[in-house]
Amino acid sequence: MAIAALAVYLNPLDKIKMSRDQKRKQDLATIQNVLSTYYNQQGKYPGSSNGKIIDFKTNKPINWGYPWTPYLNPLPKDPSTNQQYVYYSEGNGQAYILYASLERGAKDPAVCNKGLACQSIQDSTAVTDKACGGICNYGISSNNVSL
Repeated sequence: MAIAALAVYLNPLDKIKMSRDQKRKQDLATIQNVLSTYYNQQGKYPGSSNGKIIDFKTNKPINWGYPWTPYLNPLPKDPSTNQQYVYYSEGNGQAYILYASLERGAKDPAVCNKGLACQSIQDSTAVTDKACGGICNYGISSNNVSL
């Protein structure tokens, strides 16, 4: 453990990546909480299109970083400009998955599949494994979905 801590101290780039990965996890947890509220109010999760949440009022996808009223203002967006979060909801609105690409990959204990794409995305035809801008190697979901 001391060696790992020393490596982070000596490698500032790794520390920056770790910080951005922590932000990603926090953002997805925030969105997950809001999705639970949405489900309790609407009886289903919002639809998805091109990896984005569909606004039930306008029936249009909401860009990450823009308001999703009255739920989140703004809807979090990935801290890296070349990456994005991916939201996928099944057609009946009873399940969803949120994906991100953790920069530290297999170095992060919360990563899917040893740093490779999450198994759920490998089995999906709706979302590609690189839809996040990097490999979608971290995900959280509704309770009825297995990553």
